[in-house]
Amino acid sequence: MADPPGETAPGGVPGGIPGGVPGGTAPGRVAGGVSRPGQPGPRTLRTARAIVQLAAAEVLGKLGTLVIVVGAARVLPLADFGVFSVALAAGVVVAVVPSWGFDTILIQRGAVRPAELPTLLAELLALRAVVAAVVLAAVTVGVAATGAPAAEVASVACVVAACLAETLADAYRSVAVAREQQGIVARAQVVQRAVTAVLALLALAIARDLLDLAVAFLVGTLLGTVAVAVGSARLGVRPNWRRVNWRGLGRLLRESWSAGAHSVASMALFRADALLLAALAGAAAAGQYAAAYRLLETVIFVCWTVARAVFPVMVSATDRALVRRGADRGLVVLAAVFLPYAALLWCRGGDILRLLYGASFARDSGTALVWLAPAPLVFGGAWLAAYVLQSDGPNPVLLIGSTGALAVNLGLNLALIPRFGPSGSAAATSISYAVELALLYPPARARVGPPKLARPLLPALAGATVLAGTLLLPLPFAPALALGLPLYLVTWYVLASWVDAEQVGVMRGLLPHRSAATLPVAAGPTAGPAAGPAAGPAVETPA
Repeated sequence: MADPPGETAPGGVPGGIPGGVPGGTAPGRVAGGVSRPGQPGPRTLRTARAIVQLAAAEVLGKLGTLVIVVGAARVLPLADFGVFSVALAAGVVVAVVPSWGFDTILIQRGAVRPAELPTLLAELLALRAVVAAVVLAAVTVGVAATGAPAAEVASVACVVAACLAETLADAYRSVAVAREQQGIVARAQVVQRAVTAVLALLALAIARDLLDLAVAFLVGTLLGTVAVAVGSARLGVRPNWRRVNWRGLGRLLRESWSAGAHSVASMALFRADALLLAALAGAAAAGQYAAAYRLLETVIFVCWTVARAVFPVMVSATDRALVRRGADRGLVVLAAVFLPYAALLWCRGGDILRLLYGASFARDSGTALVWLAPAPLVFGGAWLAAYVLQSDGPNPVLLIGSTGALAVNLGLNLALIPRFGPSGSAAATSISYAVELALLYPPARARVGPPKLARPLLPALAGATVLAGTLLLPLPFAPALALGLPLYLVTWYVLASWVDAEQVGVMRGLLPHRSAATLPVAAGPTAGPAAGPAAGPAVETPA
């Protein structure tokens, strides 16, 4: 589709698509000519590429962290490995405090007014550095108060400091998100993870010591933060420290409180079940649940990746229908990933657990995995609804969803864990995310109108149904999966070509050496070239 008029893509080029992966024009409107059905516009493809680049960076980053954890498990004594693992988990949790809602505000304001980005970046870095320093001091003092050896205290401090430094890198990544140029910082993120993994493995190979590993982990993270800052500078955005003042800092704090509180409540929702399960049912039950829950954690980054890619497009949209279209298309992407994933977990979850962990986990964790299967898609829907509500500025309604879901999660866990153990906790997780989506949907609908998803979701739903049928055949796991995945893709392609050709156009546009201008399009009238840098001024045509 041609890009809608009246919007400006980054770089000042008329004809951006304020709908994210979502492209498309408003009815009866064209930019530089009549839209061509099924052909995604430049901003659509740019957003789709951003999703792919961010997802690839996240996958490689997770592989880098996995390499470090596996290396530490093989080399360090068990007690030292436990300290490293706990420090890493604690660092991720406490990093929520300096993260707060600052990145959301930067993207909200920076996407609409890019000239403010240098000042916003400086304010964000200043606030985040101060909060991170306080958090690090508190954690260090707390660990030291337990009587731990000095080397252990220093190791924990280094690992937590690395997690907090990562929040500084997130500030620069948010600049790239606001500018819709995520590729630069995605590559920097890959470099960061690779350098950190190499330094950590060298420390393990040479010193075989917890403290050396922690120091290497911190140094690699700091070098990666510098690389992301360089990427931001290449976009023309450097912190403008001279413009930082108390008034600006106060405004950033005021505007971020709702998003920050939502983030804290969401983190509590994400972690509460494991803690309650360990307290109420013991470590063995927590281990069984952790095996299944890891399959949720492994893919949940897709939700954040899609939401971060479409959010700046929602923010810069001038029509609420285009905001809705961004959320719709974001959910279509999530469905294309998570519906087949849910089918895989429902039908062959036991095989996956057996392959990863052994036969005992397939027996004890299988039911929990069945309950967790729908959680990624429901979580992603709630996340997109939250971004819809934030697309026009800070919105305290977010807290209704996150705190309501947290209350339901706590209540269900307390009621279900004593009787059902890990399966009860898994059910509480999926139900809680469904509650969050149910609470956020009405205000999101009031903000942008009802979604239009019946036809766009059909390809993924039908493909997942075919995949499930294949996986239920009396075949070994590997052959069933090898047969089912191609059938899913074929079903998706055929139906998408029929009911929503733009999905196919976007996928083709992501192939090497393809662009929106060379994509085959559905039959239909055309008049003139698609919008682009050389397109004439946007014009109104009769509907």
